[in-house]
Amino acid sequence: LFGVYMYSTEGSNSAPWKVDGAMKAYGLSNQVGFLGLYMPAFRESDASVSIIEWIKQGAMARLASAQDAVFSFLARRHQIHVTFDPNSSGILCIHAFVRILLPQVLGGFKTSWSCLLKQPMDGSPVARMGDEFQVLRLVGHWTGQEEEFKFTAFFCGVEDNICFHTRTWTVTSDAIRHQGQVFKTAVEEPYRYSYLMRRQEEADVTLVGLLGEDDEE
Repeated sequence: LFGVYMYSTEGSNSAPWKVDGAMKAYGLSNQVGFLGLYMPAFRESDASVSIIEWIKQGAMARLASAQDAVFSFLARRHQIHVTFDPNSSGILCIHAFVRILLPQVLGGFKTSWSCLLKQPMDGSPVARMGDEFQVLRLVGHWTGQEEEFKFTAFFCGVEDNICFHTRTWTVTSDAIRHQGQVFKTAVEEPYRYSYLMRRQEEADVTLVGLLGEDDEE
């Protein structure tokens, strides 16, 4: 279940920017959404930073929202490389890297990979994705099917430890199905969504090779 995946409108009933919009509409404007979770990784690549700045400048020239333009572009044009591997303690970990893929009309240029996440999926807090408002925990769970694996992210408030958002990724050999729900209150129906990331390429052998090095650290 290793590979490179990318957002697909086909098979999706929502999108990253719609999920963030729902969180804001539900009064969760302080919570970290797609841009907040991914942007630190994109900033690790000089090429990615240059592309993001180019998108901002283009939006401002059109008197459009620079943040909305960057959000829409990155959500559609980012690729994520996902691998799973047990650490030295036998706990299954996720290793996720991201990069930007420009459209073919712009040469199909790919930025270098930047680390998004290296985390055991045992429910321990994800340090780099938490803040003063939220704690994020990942839990992996096999489905009983050999070619399928799921993991769920639980977003909980720091003060009350109440879960206000969940996201589950179902990983198969050809796609990642991303499903979740945003809770407003305990008695109201949550906003439910689902979107698909299709497998674009085989796993990058360089990144797969890093798994052994990480275990030795």
